[in-house]
Amino acid sequence: MKYNYENLIEDLQQGREIEFSYKDKDYAIVNHANYWFLIFSDVKLQVPLCKFEDKQKLTELVGLIAVEDVNLEKIFNKKLYDENSLYIL
Repeated sequence: MKYNYENLIEDLQQGREIEFSYKDKDYAIVNHANYWFLIFSDVKLQVPLCKFEDKQKLTELVGLIAVEDVNLEKIFNKKLYDENSLYIL
């Protein structure tokens, strides 16, 4: 599957949730109770991002997210995530 950062942003703007693994750790960007959250599954941490309706803010914040010092744009454009772990809900 050819899935890159642009696809990620498009899916999030449509209200879809994303789950993926990077370096054997699970992450997700999900919506709950009218809010977007970044989930770090290995440490059971939920970071609130923005209100569900604020797509511009979501795009800006997702652009700032780095996992182990690597931003999501690089993780998705360079296919550094585990492709078998990608779920688009």
